[in-house]
Amino acid sequence: MFDRDNFSQTDIFFKPAMGDLSFAHVIVTNFFPLWQMVEVFQLDRNEINSSNYQLVLESPAGERKEVLVREFKVLKDIQQIRFYLEFLVKLYERRVRVSRIYPATDGALVAEYRGQAYAVFEFLDATHFVPTAEAFAGVAREVARMHQVFSELGEYQSRIEEYSQQGETFFNAVPAVLASDISVIKNALEQKKEHTDIDALVFARLPQYMEAALQIEAMRKTADTFPKQIFHSDLHPHNILLHKGAVSVAALVDFDSVRVQSLGYAHDVAYAIYRLGRQFFAGKDVSTKEMREQANALRELFIAEYTQVRPLSRDGLELLVLLVKEEMLKKLIYILKGAYLGAHVAWLHDLQKFIPALDEIDILLVSSGTGTELQ
Repeated sequence: MFDRDNFSQTDIFFKPAMGDLSFAHVIVTNFFPLWQMVEVFQLDRNEINSSNYQLVLESPAGERKEVLVREFKVLKDIQQIRFYLEFLVKLYERRVRVSRIYPATDGALVAEYRGQAYAVFEFLDATHFVPTAEAFAGVAREVARMHQVFSELGEYQSRIEEYSQQGETFFNAVPAVLASDISVIKNALEQKKEHTDIDALVFARLPQYMEAALQIEAMRKTADTFPKQIFHSDLHPHNILLHKGAVSVAALVDFDSVRVQSLGYAHDVAYAIYRLGRQFFAGKDVSTKEMREQANALRELFIAEYTQVRPLSRDGLELLVLLVKEEMLKKLIYILKGAYLGAHVAWLHDLQKFIPALDEIDILLVSSGTGTELQ
């Protein structure tokens, strides 16, 4: 459990961009016609949802400016991309810490070139989430502020719900966690003629997955009676940018997976506690009493800082563990169906890191109590 993963890397590196860079010239022409492009760099990391470039520009007066250009790789619907960018502008205007978007000279937020869509953001000299108590608390407060603004933007909810149900994402491929899916995977695994070490790990976990699936099915009957809420849904360490040399949040990024769900705010809280919290223990022995106490303290800290800004419902608090287990089981079912039924291959190479997720969640989110006044 808690092995170091690709999200444990906190520094952000760019390398000189190679290949056809004509898109960059189109961006400069449409967005910064009085500026000249000096250099183009590309994010030095494998990316799935987008490709990100750093453009260095120079004005006629010799002033330099850096901007981030995002090429959308998964989202292809221009109307959907434009809608999400307009939503981000609303968040920025209401002082949520998201990246500032630069419009083109004609006011457009998205540029099209050779079948690809591009958006231009302010370049932030930042790091990904660094696991310190101060940064963890800062993220909790910023997530709460984001949720407060979400609650004020109800006119966007129906469109977000409509758009989020399009596309071949894991949460559309596995819209609900069902015990029957675990049974199907078990049968497929048993029918394999040869078994790998990974197969053995998965098979040993299947009773745990089945128990959690049954609990989640029961939980959904209650959770679905609560009002739906807009939520980010993907608050992992690389979607949290911190100011370099500081612990304050520079921006919450990547709203491509924004969704609508009952108890959505609690989902974001639970997911952030798990995905950010696990980085505190990467490569460490979590079986000690000291580590367990630290895990409990982190959970308490996040909830306490969040509720300083806005309340978290008692129902949401009580269901934190199952909400994040639901999300991780959706991902596991998605991956396992790919491995054993040939349905999906995305993330298949990362299967081993998903296998112990439920145990990790129990360590980070199960507590004897919060000690926090909730409403």
